[in-house]
Amino acid sequence: TPLRNGLTLGSQDKKASTRALYRKVFRGGPGAGWIGGAAPAVVACPQFLALGPVYHFLNAQIRDALR
Repeated sequence: TPLRNGLTLGSQDKKASTRALYRKVFRGGPGAGWIGGAAPAVVACPQFLALGPVYHFLNAQIRDALR
């Protein structure tokens, strides 16, 4: 996210102002602020979509096994 990218830049340049940091974050245009989010999303989306159905399936299986 732009906030995370700005914080990362701020940790490396302690004298820069908030405005200067965000200028660096969005230097490549509006979409540049979200660089770095695509790779984790590729892994996170399937996990997020499978979490609910897998939980309910396993919950039902374990509940039946304990009866």
